[in-house]
Amino acid sequence: MSRTHQQTSSNQSSSQGPMCVDPSLATQSQGPSNQDRQSRMSGTPASEELAGQQTAVQNLGEIDSFGESLYSGLGACVDALVPDVGDQSNAKLRVNVPVGGNPNVRLGLRIDVGAQRSDAGVKVSGELMGTFTGQVETWLLDAWVQARAGGYLEAQGDDGAECFRLLILAMQRRVASVSQDAADFVFDNASIQRTIDGMDSDDYVESGLAAGVNAGVGTAGNGVSVDLSGRTGTRLSANGAGGLTEQGTTSATGAIKVKADPFEVEGQAQLQWIDGTLDELKASMSGTHETSMEDLTLMVGSANYVTGLIGDLGDVVQGQSGLAGTDTTAARQVGSLAGFIHNNSTLGLGVPAASQAALQNLSRFNGVSIAHKLTVEGGWTQAKGAGLSVKLERLQKITFGENERDLIYAELENVQEVFEVGV
Repeated sequence: MSRTHQQTSSNQSSSQGPMCVDPSLATQSQGPSNQDRQSRMSGTPASEELAGQQTAVQNLGEIDSFGESLYSGLGACVDALVPDVGDQSNAKLRVNVPVGGNPNVRLGLRIDVGAQRSDAGVKVSGELMGTFTGQVETWLLDAWVQARAGGYLEAQGDDGAECFRLLILAMQRRVASVSQDAADFVFDNASIQRTIDGMDSDDYVESGLAAGVNAGVGTAGNGVSVDLSGRTGTRLSANGAGGLTEQGTTSATGAIKVKADPFEVEGQAQLQWIDGTLDELKASMSGTHETSMEDLTLMVGSANYVTGLIGDLGDVVQGQSGLAGTDTTAARQVGSLAGFIHNNSTLGLGVPAASQAALQNLSRFNGVSIAHKLTVEGGWTQAKGAGLSVKLERLQKITFGENERDLIYAELENVQEVFEVGV
């Protein structure tokens, strides 16, 4: 099986003329916008994604009840963030407070939320954990150990709205396990039953406890770290008769990561048991290359300059710039081309400077990171048997803070699948 994301917008038509990355260098007839060009390998043009996200956020103001209106509003935001199979959107927040004024011992809060779309539907997940960190920082290297524990929620549905209905279902079941009267008072039983009736074989919601430990050693941008984590919880899925099947789940994950800026290599293994029986086993090896701010600036500036150059040269050749009219003598042609070269030489100096200024604004958040990640994964599931896949993803990340052990660290990440080939 193979899957490749390509843009399907009508903007790809060659009849629309040369393409320009910088909108200021293009007219409406000169092809797709900058945002559409940047997402050529994604399934949905970036301009459409942004429009969908803006609409979804605006519609949040129309939520009028803690019910279907809320689920639909929040669900639409999730669907807009991950419109295509393989898309992921993640957010992290870390707060680490020194204990007794000692910067090497910290208590903290760890929040992770994410959404992703696969062939099975949309998955929404969240973790809330407390952390305890011990670290040693020297001029030569840093070393740390961090333990964490807390809870998690995870739901998979056909779309974002169904995921939020399933999360409410999990909360209702948790409250009902303590007091059915309290659950009946807080939740609408008719709405809960409609959620159950609407579940198909791929839908589920899971909640429980999670814990882990992370340790590493290294310097800024380089080092080795190991992470071990585990979960235990309850999964609810439809039984096909208007009720629910409740299963116990346990998972264990181990990962080792080696980073030598701008490269990163990670190996990971995960096992999952359902009702005490091994249900899934997978192992993966991935390599990531991160583009630096300087390289990104050079690429953006060069792309703007070159595509603008091509567009202007096309106009000259087609008689739309400098050669318009009846005077098309050799002298006029030479004069037009000389003016074209002069104008674009100036442009070549100005556009990279503008790109640098724009990217430096993002550097106030410790920068924007653009990376590509190649993953080879092998696995086995009880339902599908063994399989192997190769996947290439494009990652875009904005961070605040140097690392996850800082006093405050925040991260926003968007992942787009370029292609996946599986057997």
